[in-house]
Amino acid sequence: MTEIKPIKIPKFPVFRGKKAIRVLHYITNELEEQRCEELTEKQAAALIKITKGLISSIELEMCAKEKPRRFKLLNKNSDILDSGAKVPPLSAIIEPNTRILI
Repeated sequence: MTEIKPIKIPKFPVFRGKKAIRVLHYITNELEEQRCEELTEKQAAALIKITKGLISSIELEMCAKEKPRRFKLLNKNSDILDSGAKVPPLSAIIEPNTRILI
């Protein structure tokens, strides 16, 4: 019986966020250049689809991690209400029959 020897797996750099997206765009461009040369049309298309899916996934994750924007509202006394606090209903802020221009 042949002895199975473990193979060494090289260490690859780990990229995250915007840097990962830049690297994936670079890989996509390389795949486009290799289309019909070193790769078949189907191979290139499949690999490009994977890189674009990874880019979308990273972008969605980055958006999910962003802090929500904080909005400021003015009440009838011109005090600023922080969006972190509970905002009273619009009827409590604006007097009846008040016109709102948008």
